[in-house]
Amino acid sequence: MPTFSCLLGWFRSQVALFRTPASRTGEDVPISQEVHAWAALDQCDILAELDLLQLGESLHTAALAQGGYDNESFDVMVTIADLLVAEHGWSLQQSDGWLERMGLWEE
Repeated sequence: MPTFSCLLGWFRSQVALFRTPASRTGEDVPISQEVHAWAALDQCDILAELDLLQLGESLHTAALAQGGYDNESFDVMVTIADLLVAEHGWSLQQSDGWLERMGLWEE
């Protein structure tokens, strides 16, 4: 799920006119607002994926300190893996490998 700031950035890209310097003339040429909007939305998706991975890493660190995952953390880790597959294009093998690296299957 994109964060509010990402959605706000995407919205602004729909409204504002973005310009970039032309390579030869030195004049400003407009960038397609649609291209910029898709790029901003793609960036939000990447940031959302990184947020999930950071949450997983935090849970992993806590599990190492506690000697294992508690039931709630275990469920959250599995949910993160499911979201990585459903929302971010990961394969089942990738998410299963991630869970294994996070020590979930050692439980």
